Amino acid sequence: MESVRRKKRSQWQDVYRRFRKNKLAVFGLFMLLVLLIVAVLSIFLVDYDKVITQDVYNKFAPWSWEHPLGTDSFGRDIFSRLLYASRYSITIGFAVVTMSITAGTIIGAVAGYYGGIIDNVLMRIIDMFIAIPVHLFAIAVVAVLGPGIVNLTIAIALANISGYARLMRSSVLTVKEMDYIEAARASGASNSRILWKHILPATLSPMIVQATLGIGFAIICASALSYLGLGIMPPDPEWGAMLAEGQPAISISPNLVLVAGFAIMYVVLAFNLVGDGLREALDPKMKD
Repeated sequence: MESVRRKKRSQWQDVYRRFRKNKLAVFGLFMLLVLLIVAVLSIFLVDYDKVITQDVYNKFAPWSWEHPLGTDSFGRDIFSRLLYASRYSITIGFAVVTMSITAGTIIGAVAGYYGGIIDNVLMRIIDMFIAIPVHLFAIAVVAVLGPGIVNLTIAIALANISGYARLMRSSVLTVKEMDYIEAARASGASNSRILWKHILPATLSPMIVQATLGIGFAIICASALSYLGLGIMPPDPEWGAMLAEGQPAISISPNLVLVAGFAIMYVVLAFNLVGDGLREALDPKMKD
């Protein structure tokens, strides 16, 4: 037992060492830490009244000490709204991935392990989801459920289940034919124990990588739907909605569009860098 623990510990130490050698991945992790710190601090530093209070006599104000990034078309402080919106984007990204990866893992694992008619039925349902573009499917769900952060999260999560399900199924199909799985069957282990105790732990690596990349994609989807007016409802700020609000006045005051676009680019780039680093670090073919 002790040797098994030592082997497992050394394996994750190798993963950490390979990840640490990837400069871009480490930089992406630093970017994420900064983002999380900003999102947490915004809870204590940003006054909600300052986020929603309108001052039409001070609209399109330039950068100043009072308004570090200027004001929007309603005279609201852009800096406060940008920080306040960060918590929405982070929450949506993690919630979407948690929901979609949970459902996708269960569907893919059951389909891949049991095969036969169960596999055919589940995969044909997943194929129907894949046939519909993600953004179009999310728009349809939000149109039915109505706008709002909860419905927005549910819509994006449903639209992303298919990718996780197919990835898990392909991983399970590979792992279930290995010798140690046959040994577990021969020892009398039940199907549920084999699936959840032996197969799933061996399929975590690609799911972790996909989840990391999926957070950035979920934030883009949320911003796109908010840009179309189907996400976070006014007066609460959201980066995509801030883009839509600033677009008509981009020639007068480009501050709103630039800072909101940069925020979306920043968070997606950070998650992509970390995801690429994890992909290389978790690849068993990568050796020091």
